[in-house]
Formats: sequence, structure tokens, C-alpha cells
Amino acid sequence: HAIDAALQMADTPPPLHITLAASSMSSLVSRVACHPLDTIKSKMQATSRGSVTTCIADTLAKEGARGFYRGLGAATIVGVPAGALYFTSYEAFKRRLGDGPASHLLAGVGAEAVACVVFVPVDVVKERCQVHSYTSSYQCFRTVLKKEGVQALYRGYGPTLYSFGAFSGLYWAFYEQLRPSGTVSFAAALPCALGAGALASWLTAPLDLAKLRVQVHQGASGPSFLRALVDASKAGPRGLFRGAGARVLFSAPSMGASMACFEQAKSFLLS
Repeated sequence: HAIDAALQMADTPPPLHITLAASSMSSLVSRVACHPLDTIKSKMQATSRGSVTTCIADTLAKEGARGFYRGLGAATIVGVPAGALYFTSYEAFKRRLGDGPASHLLAGVGAEAVACVVFVPVDVVKERCQVHSYTSSYQCFRTVLKKEGVQALYRGYGPTLYSFGAFSGLYWAFYEQLRPSGTVSFAAALPCALGAGALASWLTAPLDLAKLRVQVHQGASGPSFLRALVDASKAGPRGLFRGAGARVLFSAPSMGASMACFEQAKSFLLS
């Protein structure tokens, strides 16, 4: 009976304030650690030229090591609270929807829809910094507001939700199936999150590519999500999955570090 009670407690969802604190810590770690990989992915998808190694060499030659961290300010200052909102929303949706792959998928999509309200403006600024080489996130933010208005910061909310919502739903469906029951250690969570992140990011790479091309376009009239997807498809599967390898290289370590830290932080805060 004591063992059964302990297992039941381990499977009980933590209080939402614990989830909020743990997700804030994990989001900060993953953002800082994996931002250079995200920069490479964004540049490859936006330009449709070169390989990962070419992109790295070109960035180093033109911008130095600092070029890999453009947009980190926006991604960290607002992205960390957005990440905390995302994890907390997922836990709240999961409590309402219950367990099961379909419930996890829907909870992941719902959490992304909530987090995107905060995250989309950050993502727009971050990716324009990465692709267009602004000197700072603040300069990019001011330029976008001055030339294009507030609406430009929410350009691509729909495409972002299509891309990240699909990724989020698939990720949580995969992760919850791979994850052991009960309290999960850092070592146990890491391979599960890596595998789920790699698979979900690869499957949704074409959606992410179309979303990025909508967001980084400068000016009032840009391509629609569907047009960006169609244009990319003209080059065949290779065009649709442009930068998919870099996306996996970013998303898998990012989600792996984030989830492993999240599970560890939850265990620490609950102890």
C-alpha cells in the first residue's frame, strides 16, 4: 500500500506554481544554450542557399561569433516567460482533457495557442535579427514598429500556430508515450525529449519554413503562408525540407535540455 501510494503521488500533476517556476528555469537554460543552432536554422531557411557548414563559416566571416547570438535578447527577455506560460498552459489543458495520445496532442496545440500571444512578437524580432543582421533586438523592434506598425509584430500568428502548434501537439504526444511514469530524472527525461523533439521537428519542418518566410519579409505586402509553402514546394521535397536538418539539430537539443531541466526542477521544488 505504501508503494502504491508513493506511485500515485508521483503521477499526480504538480501545483501550477511549481510548473511555472520549473518551466521558467528550464526555458532560460535551453534558450541560451541552443540559440546559435536556431540562428543557423533561420538563416538557411530564409536564404535557401548553402549547407550548415557554409552557413556557419559565412556567419563567422561576416559577423564573428556574436552573429550566432543575434536576437538572443528578445528570445530570452520575453521568450522565457512565454516558455513558462507554455508549460503551465499545457499542464492546465492536460488536467482538463485527461491522459492519452489524443489528449496530449490537443493539450500541446492549446498550450501553443496561448503562448503564441506572447511569443509571436518575440519570434518576429528574433528571426529578423538573425536573418537581417540588426545590431540589437531593440533596434529591430523599433524599426519594425516605426516602418510597419504593431501589426507587423503579429505577422505570422496564424502560420506560427500552424507550425508550432503542429510541432507542439506531436512533441507532447511522442514525449508522453516515451516518458516513464512517475517522477522522472534528468537522465531519464533527456533521451525521451530528444527523440520526441527530433521526430516532431522533422515532420513539421515545411510548416516552419513557410512561417519563417512570412515573418522575415520586410514591407507591408508579404507572401501568405500557403504561397510560401507552395513556392518552397517548387523545388520538390528538398525545397520543402530546406533547413530541416538544422531544425532538428536545434529543436532536439533544445527540447531535450528544456524538458530534462523541467523534470529535474519540478523534482527539486517538490522535495
